[in-house]
Formats: sequence, C-alpha cells, structure tokens
Amino acid sequence: SRQEDQKLNSVKVLDLFSGIGSGTVVLKRLGIPLHTIVHVEHDPVATYVNQYNHELQDDGIVHVHITKFEDICEPDSLEALIQRHGPFDIVLGAAPCQDYSAVNARRKGTTGGTGQYLLKVGEMIHFIEKYQKRRNPLIYFSENVVLEKKEIEEVNERYRGIPPVQVDAQDFSPCRRNRLYWLNIPISSIAEASQVSQESLPILEDGGIMPEEIGQAFPMAIKANTFMASKGRINDSRMMKVEQVRDSDRFVIKTFSVREREIMLGLPVGYVSEPVNTLFKELTRDAFVIPEQTDPNTDPEGRKHWSDFLDPTLWHFQEKCRFRFKMCGGPPFAKLEMTTPQENSAQLVYFDAISYSKHLLGNGWSIPVVEFLLEKVKDVCQTTQSYQRYSYHFPWQPYSSMGNADENVDGTVEV
Repeated sequence: SRQEDQKLNSVKVLDLFSGIGSGTVVLKRLGIPLHTIVHVEHDPVATYVNQYNHELQDDGIVHVHITKFEDICEPDSLEALIQRHGPFDIVLGAAPCQDYSAVNARRKGTTGGTGQYLLKVGEMIHFIEKYQKRRNPLIYFSENVVLEKKEIEEVNERYRGIPPVQVDAQDFSPCRRNRLYWLNIPISSIAEASQVSQESLPILEDGGIMPEEIGQAFPMAIKANTFMASKGRINDSRMMKVEQVRDSDRFVIKTFSVREREIMLGLPVGYVSEPVNTLFKELTRDAFVIPEQTDPNTDPEGRKHWSDFLDPTLWHFQEKCRFRFKMCGGPPFAKLEMTTPQENSAQLVYFDAISYSKHLLGNGWSIPVVEFLLEKVKDVCQTTQSYQRYSYHFPWQPYSSMGNADENVDGTVEV
C-alpha cells in the first residue's frame, strides 16, 4: 500500500479508445480527484457524447481529445504526449473487439487489423511505466471480449504476464456482458449481486417484460442478452421484450429502447440519447434543411454553403462520416442517417439517431462491473471529489438499498 505522502490528489488519465466516456463515468462515480483526461477516440459521435456529458458541463477537468490512436502509440509520439499532458496516473483501454468476437466469422485474433490494438495498449502501458519511472506506480485497466486460450496467452505477455479477470455483467446488473479485464490493482472477491427479475424493476418501459417471464408463477432472474454494436445485431431477436395488449391475452414484441439500455448498463438516463438526438437535429437543420431553403441572393448575410450555417465545431463530421436522408411516415417526412467512421466506402452502413445511440451503447462498458473492479483506486487517492449527476444508485438490488444518493439514475434529485 502507498504511504500517505505518496497518494494522489490530482489524477491524470490516458483513456485509449474512450468511446462515449464510460471510464470517465466510473472514475467520477468513485470520486477520483481528476485533473486531466486525454481521450483517444476516432468516432466523432462518441466523442460528441463524451464532451456533451463532461467537458461541456464545466466539470473542472482538463479534457484533451485525440482522434487517431496511431498518432500517439509509437515511442516518440507517446513520449511527447507524456511530456505535454502527463505524467499519467491511470491508463484505461478498450481496444476494438471485432477480431476476437465469437460472432464475427472473419475474426483474425491478434493478427487482425483491429486485434493488434489490444497488444499495442499493453506495449504502451509498459513504455509509460518505464519512461515515467515514478515512485507512484501506474494503474492500468484494459478490457476486451473473452478470447481463445492461445490468444489470452499472447496478450498476457504484453501485460507483464498478468492474466485477465473474467467477469460477466449479469452478476452485477440486469444484462449480460461477459468480458476479460487486464488490470494491476487488487479487487475484492467477485460475489454475485442479487438476481432480480426484470418484472420487479422500474427498467422496462410501458409494462414490458422479458419473454421468458410469460406464464411463470414466480419472478425469475431473467437477464437481457449482451448489447451489440453492429447494425444487424442491435435490434435482432436477442434484444426482445414483450408488452401485453390491454384487456387482451395477446403480446406485442418490441426491442429494448435506448433508455432501457442506458439504465441496464448503469448510465444516467439520456446520457447517450440526449446528445445524439441533439447532434442529429442540429446537423439536419443547419447543414441540410436551412441551407436548402435559403436563397443566397436574398439572404442578408449572403450565405451560400452549408458551412455558412453549421456550427464550425461540427464541420469535421463531413470529413469523417457520410450522410443520407430516408423517407419516413411523419413530419418532416425524412430523417437523417449517417455512417460510422470505420465503415469503408464499399460497404456503408447508415444509422439514424436511435440506431446510432444503440450502436454506441453496444460498444460501451457495464458501469457496475468496471466500478467494482476499479473501486480500490480510491485507496491510492488523498481525497475524493464529488461530481454532479454521478452519485446515483443503480435501480436494482443490492445497489438500490445502499442508503441515500444525491440523484436517481434518471437525473432527478432526491428530496
């Protein structure tokens, strides 16, 4: 354990493949006194969600955003990053999982283009440890899907031979998410959280229940399947719930909403949906609708191009993503769809605001699991910091009965 004078009071974090900022949510919930977070993420929508919930809320943290992992992963560029924004106390990693995922028939493991990122994160951690040479050891945490045995052995070599911890989120939450975690801090014994039926939780909307609960005489511990990120799997048959038609014995099949997924992953309600909806509306209005309806000859400002109307901080979406409009049955009779940046030009996959939100959640972390695994980070800090909006309890046992919280998961304040 660290001596009191070695403990941290101003923590600097390098968050690799930071996505929507799940790691930041966990560190805030733990009360870690954060000074700087360097976010490395190539998806501009995920970065927008991250900024919307943290940086734009004036949280007192220095947020640095880097869009390309390759720009900082080699020794020279990593050394420059440390000199400019370090030294780092914590490194978080969530390397892409496509080359390890069992649902990907074309996965290539550690030899794949994305599979190598998990190895590279381990190499970067080792370099940072050697370069900084601080008496306060670097804390690291790296997550991925469950790998094959031979792949785990190869990855372990990049993490100083330390084997991963395997945890399934169904032991901590209403949904499954079986993952491996490489980390160098002690954890408590992994005991299962109370198995609570979805039927008894205020999670599913409009009286929805899990299909397995139909006809059961007693509540069952039914867990939602792992949320996926690919367009073909975000709303497949594994994502089903059912709602009974009023005054009838018939049921309507639906898929989990964005709100339900946010709650089951342990995020505040609206964490993803609110910024994504805001972004899509702003892009639709200022990059397409208003420019199309404006005559430059009569416009007082003489605006001609979409860039004359759109907030300059959003111009980069035009470089990263591609757009189209799809006709729909109600006003405005067309909705914006956009691609994720990793899609190549030969196989473009378009998402509307709802499906993009589900895509991002499919790439996110289970907050209860990661919070459990990183809990002892508090022990190496001199003080704790309170962050508005992140002191809520999860609305299922045993968390929901753990005393008072400043806020509910939906952001409302307890009185």
